[in-house]
Amino acid sequence: MRRTYVTVGAYLLALLLTLGACGSGNGLPPNDPLYPDQTNLTELHIETAWAAGMTGKGVRIAVIDTGVASHPDLNDKRITGKNYVGADEDDFTDRVGHGTFIAGILVATRGNGKGIAGMTDSDLVILKVWNDSGQISVTALAQAIRDAVDTYGCGVINISMGTPNDNAELRDAVIYAAECGAILVASAGGTTNAPIYPAAYDCVVGVDALNTDGKLPEGAARNGSTFVTAPGEKLVSLSVNGGYVRDGAGASYAAAQVTALAAIAKQQQPHLTGEGFMELLTASAADKGAAIYDTEYGWGTVDAGLLVEALKKQG
Repeated sequence: MRRTYVTVGAYLLALLLTLGACGSGNGLPPNDPLYPDQTNLTELHIETAWAAGMTGKGVRIAVIDTGVASHPDLNDKRITGKNYVGADEDDFTDRVGHGTFIAGILVATRGNGKGIAGMTDSDLVILKVWNDSGQISVTALAQAIRDAVDTYGCGVINISMGTPNDNAELRDAVIYAAECGAILVASAGGTTNAPIYPAAYDCVVGVDALNTDGKLPEGAARNGSTFVTAPGEKLVSLSVNGGYVRDGAGASYAAAQVTALAAIAKQQQPHLTGEGFMELLTASAADKGAAIYDTEYGWGTVDAGLLVEALKKQG
């Protein structure tokens, strides 16, 4: 069963402050030419976090996915990784595109006058567990989760994938990483009424995607795996060929945005656990469905501006 928290309500005053928090003296909005197309960041009020110096700097994020491709809008000095599904473990090149899109959401170089603006200034650890044919080993996934904390010291772990099959090996790895203090975020989307793992585990923040109208897509799962929701349609990020994709959609990419918020929170509170982050989300998410928690929208839609206010209240 999903752990239940007591919500402390939304901060209406904080939202009003968010709308006018960013002055020209902060280098905001950034000069990346595709930033105006990143309307999801406007919806999230991400500039409020940036203006407050909350960028996730110094936090290490594990992206367990298809790898990452070299791109002119990425700083290679901020990226390391490992390949779990090939002969050369140092080659974590993405040839599918999924992991590169997520990397762009998280750390595309902001303010460099090209492309898009990434949500954080964090460092990435790319752990490639999908092979180039789209196949994945649960054993590799579980080992990558453990290595994220043991080998790489990651404070936040993004797992933009899921399965309706509960698996003891995966469950044990997730619990281990959470007990080590990592914040785990996973995609909860799909069409099955069965829970989606690892999003459905109590120590994981499960995320589903909203359409541009702020609602769940028709046919979206309502299976209790969702803790919060985030924008998940017409997203702009990086492609494997060095260009940009303008129509990204799905819970995978919604989860990456919540991962970015986890890094921002972890920067402010280095000892913040997954449970502590969940409590911050219940305090700052904008309610979308039934009062308090519901299986469609979870605790609501994430909002960086309201998260900043929740962090400030905690000191």
